[in-house]
Amino acid sequence: MHLSNVDNEILKTIDSHGGECLQAAIISAMLPGVNMAYVYSRIKRMEAGGLLDKSGPDNGRTVTLTPAGKAALTEA
Repeated sequence: MHLSNVDNEILKTIDSHGGECLQAAIISAMLPGVNMAYVYSRIKRMEAGGLLDKSGPDNGRTVTLTPAGKAALTEA
């Protein structure tokens, strides 16, 4: 899976929170440089690719790095 610069920043943000954080924290970290809808789409794509897991309700969704996500982070 090819990762963009935004993907790498998302992975780094999650890693900086211990491998798990609220999706809202990722969005906040990426703004204003990246459109919110784009960040959501990248998170969804990385989840489909097995790099992230999402859990919880919509207003408090937690995003967690998978082992594949941690490996992608070390390759970045």
